[in-house]
Amino acid sequence: MTLLVPVFGMGTAVLWLGEPMPVWKLTAAGLVILGLAVSVFYPRLHRVWLTPRSSHTAS
Repeated sequence: MTLLVPVFGMGTAVLWLGEPMPVWKLTAAGLVILGLAVSVFYPRLHRVWLTPRSSHTAS
């Protein structure tokens, strides 16, 4: 979650200081959030993807 500090810092600078928010900054913030989401959710998704599914065949 500490990866979000720069994102919130940019947002605060826009709101309080009137800093411009060009597209490249929005893209950078999006990449940070995407990287954080991957690092948080990948282990869980990886575990689900690697878990063998039981086949329910009628005997």
